[in-house]
Amino acid sequence: EKTEPLLASLDRLVASGESFTLEPLLTGLTFDIIGAVTMGIDFNAQLPDDKQSEFIRMYRELLFTYKGDDGGTPAFAQPLKRWRRRRMAKRVDAHLSQFVRDKYNELKREGRKSRTVLALSLQDEDHVSDAMISETIDQLKSFMFAGHDTTSILLQWALYELSRTPRALKTLRAELADLFGSDATPETVRAAFEARGDDIMPKMTYTSAVIKEALRLYPPAGTARWCPPGSNFH
Repeated sequence: EKTEPLLASLDRLVASGESFTLEPLLTGLTFDIIGAVTMGIDFNAQLPDDKQSEFIRMYRELLFTYKGDDGGTPAFAQPLKRWRRRRMAKRVDAHLSQFVRDKYNELKREGRKSRTVLALSLQDEDHVSDAMISETIDQLKSFMFAGHDTTSILLQWALYELSRTPRALKTLRAELADLFGSDATPETVRAAFEARGDDIMPKMTYTSAVIKEALRLYPPAGTARWCPPGSNFH
């Protein structure tokens, strides 16, 4: 269901005939998906700014304090930016700390089973310690900070390459139509995955190849380009 606002926005923008940037659309999508998967909440990141969740507004403000950092300006020359960054980081940590405590109490009180990353990490804990809270916050921030950006970048490059490679786009569409039918709406795809997801995933070979090729051509994060002799790495 998180893709529905994206598709509506794309339809509207295409109908207008104007050029547009994919980055904010796909970043909002990845924020919403990560929020649902990791924390079980709706960030409303694809809505206008005034309708987004308080957390996502704080997080965007924190990310903004890193904008323009290229390592060329020494930290001591940016005291105002450093102060804003520390202030926003503390607000984000405080918000997450309270959320984790509330979620832990909710899980213990109601005994409900949840498949979110946060719930699974809390379900076997006997009590909430400061160390556990701190570690959980760090993990959630890793999902948010690293996950939303890398996934958004991957989607942008994949869509770009598909748009300029009709042969690949045709093959991808054929595979998805074979798996989900010609009516590939979000509802259809969701129903198919719920009914036979374990059977569908191994058959998405071309989809997987497209993702891997986009990652190969445009890796969102750098990796080592060499290996020591004798490592047997090929």
